[in-house]
Amino acid sequence: MNNKKQSVLVNLFWKFAERIGAQLVTLIVSIVLARILNPEHYGSISIILIFINIANVFVASGFTSSLIQKKDSDDVDFSTIFYFNILFSAALYGVIFVGAPLVERYFSMPDLSLALRILGLKIPITAFNSIQQAYVAKHMMFRKLFWATLGGTVASAFVGIYMAYQGFGVFALVGQYLTNGFIDTVMLWFIIKWRPRRTFSVKRFKVLYSYGWKVLLTYLVRTLYDDIYSLVIGKKYGSSDLAYYSKGKQYPNLLVSNLNTSLCSVLFPAFAKYQDNLPELKNKLRQAIKLATYVLSPFLLGLAACANPFIEILLTDKWLECVPFLQIVCLYQLCIPVSSAHLQVIKSTGRSGILLKLEITKRVVGILILIVSMKFGVLAIAIGAAAASVFNMALDVAANRKLLDYSFSEQAKDIIENLSISLVMGVCVYCVGFLIKAPLTLLIAQVLLGVILFVGLSYILKNESFFFLLNLIKGKLKRKQI
Repeated sequence: MNNKKQSVLVNLFWKFAERIGAQLVTLIVSIVLARILNPEHYGSISIILIFINIANVFVASGFTSSLIQKKDSDDVDFSTIFYFNILFSAALYGVIFVGAPLVERYFSMPDLSLALRILGLKIPITAFNSIQQAYVAKHMMFRKLFWATLGGTVASAFVGIYMAYQGFGVFALVGQYLTNGFIDTVMLWFIIKWRPRRTFSVKRFKVLYSYGWKVLLTYLVRTLYDDIYSLVIGKKYGSSDLAYYSKGKQYPNLLVSNLNTSLCSVLFPAFAKYQDNLPELKNKLRQAIKLATYVLSPFLLGLAACANPFIEILLTDKWLECVPFLQIVCLYQLCIPVSSAHLQVIKSTGRSGILLKLEITKRVVGILILIVSMKFGVLAIAIGAAAASVFNMALDVAANRKLLDYSFSEQAKDIIENLSISLVMGVCVYCVGFLIKAPLTLLIAQVLLGVILFVGLSYILKNESFFFLLNLIKGKLKRKQI
C-alpha cells in the first residue's frame, strides 16, 4: 500500500514538474510578447482559441478518458480511438477552414480568418497527441512526459519571440501555439514505445463510446461555457477589453491549470484503481485536496496581494487595467482544485452520467449569472464568474458526500488550516504596498515577506502538507547523492 501511495505521489510530482517547467518557459515568453505586442493582438488570439479549444474537446477528452478508465484497455482499444480521432479531427479542421471568414466578419477583426486557418492545424496534432497522453497516464509514465513537454515549450518560445520581433503581430502567437503542439507530439513519438496497430474494432469502440460520450459532452459543455465569456466580451466590449480580461486570467490560470492538469492526469488513473475500495478512495481524495490547497493557495493569494507591481514591472503600465481581473480570478480559482479532485472520483467510479448532470446544472446557473452581469460591464462579468465558481465547487463536493461518507465539516477541516496560513500571509503582503511605492522594491519586499511568513507559519503550526513536501524533497536529494 505504501508503494502504491509513493507511486501516485511520485507521478504527481513529475506531472506537476512537467507543467511547471513548461509553463515557466511559457510565462517568460508571454511577458516578452506582451511587451512587444499590443492588447488587440491578444484579443484576436483569444477569439481564435475559442474555436480551437472547442474542436480539441472532441479529440482530446471523452474517448481518451475511456481508455484510462477501462481497466483492461490494450493496443486494440488505443488504435481504435487513434484512427477515429485522426479522421474526426480532419473533418473538424475542414469546418474551421470553411467557417473562418464568417468568424472574421462577425468580430470585425482583420487577419482573423487566416490566423484561424493556420492555428486550426493544431486540431489533428492534438488528436494524435491525446492518444499519446492517454498512454502515458494509463501507464503512469509522467517522467517521460516531462522531457517531451519541456522540449516543445522551449522550441515554441524561440519561434514566438522571433516572429514577434519580426513584426508578425498575432501570427507570432499562432506560431508559438502551433510549434508547441507539433514538437510535443514528435518528441513523445520517440520517447514512448506505443505505436498504432493496423486494426479498428467496432465492438471495442462501442464499449469505449458508452463511457466516453458522456465525458466528452461534459467537457464540451464546460468549454463552451468558459469560452462564452470571451465571446460576449469580444463582441460587446471589443478586443482591448477582452485582452485585459484574458490577460488578467492568464497568470492565475497558469498556476491553477498546471496543478489542476497534474492532479487530473495522475489522480484519475490512480483513483480508478481504487474504484471498488471506497474507504481507500476517500483517503486518496483527502490527501489530494490537502496537498492541492496547500500548494496553490499561497501562490494565488500572494499574487492577488502584489498584482499591481507585478503587472507594472512585467508587462509595463499599458496592461495595468487587467489588475482587477487578475485579483478576482485569483480568489475564485481557489475552488478549482477541490472541484477537480471530486470530479476525478466521479469519473474513476464510472459515474459519467452524474458528471454530465453536474456539468449541465453548473453551466445553466453560470449562463444565467452571465446574462445578468453582462449588462454592468466587464468587471461585473468577472465577479459573476467568481460567484459561479463557488457554486460549482459546492455542487461537486455534494456529489461525493454520500458515496464516500466525506462530510462538509470534514472537508472544511481538511482545507481551513492551509487557507488560513495563506490568508494571513496575503493580508500582510498587501499591507506592504502602503509603505513602499517603488514598484520593483515593493515586489521584492512582498515576495520575500510572503515566503518567510508562509514557511514560518507552516513550520510553527506543524502543517501536515508542509512536512510531507519537505520529506519528499529530502528523499529526492538523498537519492541523488547516493
